[in-house]
Amino acid sequence: MSETIAEIELLMEKAISLIPGVQMDDENLVGTPRRIARMYHNMFWGLDPQNEPQITTFPAHGYIPGMVGTGKIFFSSICAHHFLPFTGHAHIFYLPKDRVVGLSKFTRIVSFFAARPQIQERLAAQVADYIMEKTDAYGCYVVLKATHSCMQCRGVRQERSAMVTPVIRPIGDFGVPTGPFAQAAVREEALSLMEDGL
Repeated sequence: MSETIAEIELLMEKAISLIPGVQMDDENLVGTPRRIARMYHNMFWGLDPQNEPQITTFPAHGYIPGMVGTGKIFFSSICAHHFLPFTGHAHIFYLPKDRVVGLSKFTRIVSFFAARPQIQERLAAQVADYIMEKTDAYGCYVVLKATHSCMQCRGVRQERSAMVTPVIRPIGDFGVPTGPFAQAAVREEALSLMEDGL
């Protein structure tokens, strides 16, 4: 680990020094390359398969079949396109078959997939696919809403712009959603349960 951090530190120092006008002897930049190297090493723990969350499920005996949901699950991630942060929250709904998931596991799932260079669309899909894989649910509906630093501090500079990515599982041929959440009425019910709409 120390060798990796040292290598990232050297490369980061080189990259920062190439920015016009930057003086690496500035007292505020002393140690910055190493801090960045350590930060990336700690932030991207979701890339290590050993950190995959252990999912606890419980028998759904006595549960009347219906929608189960949770939110807001707050997350932070790093945009894979610009390496700037994006932050937001997730809502997760699923229709269980025989087993339900422990509530805290949804937060762990979102955090695991967010802790890597990421794009919001893929993050939503990974969370939904993981829940379907682990629970064998009838269907899953994941909605993420986030603001992106790459929109706020560069390019169009839209400070309050937010991105919403809904993902439905299962999907059929050509990526067309199937199952219960393919029905507009079921999605509308889920949306109505979300705090503050989104």
